[in-house]
Formats: sequence, structure tokens, C-alpha cells
Amino acid sequence: MSEKTYTITIKEQCPDVAPVEIKVNILSEGGQIWIQPQGFGEKCAMDDEGWPVGIEIWQGRLRLIVFDDINREEPQIIDLERARETARMRCNWCKKEIEQAESIKWKNLPFCSDACLDACRAAQ
Repeated sequence: MSEKTYTITIKEQCPDVAPVEIKVNILSEGGQIWIQPQGFGEKCAMDDEGWPVGIEIWQGRLRLIVFDDINREEPQIIDLERARETARMRCNWCKKEIEQAESIKWKNLPFCSDACLDACRAAQ
């Protein structure tokens, strides 16, 4: 698998702050993606050689690897499985997307309304 590196510039998004730009290298290597913002690194790498942000699949799960403190060797690992589109909470009856707070549970299944819950129970 070949290695590819791209360079882009990211810019300040808040209109209330002075404009800032950072060059960012993006490396695609061995099925992983690594991100190297200029001036940012990781503890075990020399200046300008660290790649503090990565994304990979590990044991079938997409995860983000972030070296968020240059004085610590261990990265933060963020499992992205709950960000899958198939993880959206939907009513078990009508399939409408619902919020956790507004759901009604029956047999550990979410429903958006008493009407959907009643319809499901009637169909049993």
C-alpha cells in the first residue's frame, strides 16, 4: 500500500477572533490516516515529526487516536461506533428518529409515542 501526504491550510472559524491559519499535513499510510498540524506533536516524536491525530479501524471499530498532551505518551482513544448512522435512535414501530429524553421504553425498545407503543403491543 502506498503512502500519500497532502498539505492543506485550516483557518479560524470564529469571526470574533483574529484570523489564524495552520498548515496541516495529512498522511494516508497502511490503512490509517494521520494528521500533523504545524507546531503540534506528540511526546515521543521530535519537533515537526509528530502526528498527534489519527483515525483507524481497530478490531472492526472505527476510532480516533488523539495525542492531546505533548507531555504524556498515552493518547486519548475515541471509539466512533456510536457515531454510526445506524446508531440513530428510532421508534421501534414507525422508525421516526427520536431523542433519548422523549422516548418511551417497552421491553428495552424505544417508541416515540404511546400510540406507536400501543400499535406494537396490539400486533404482538
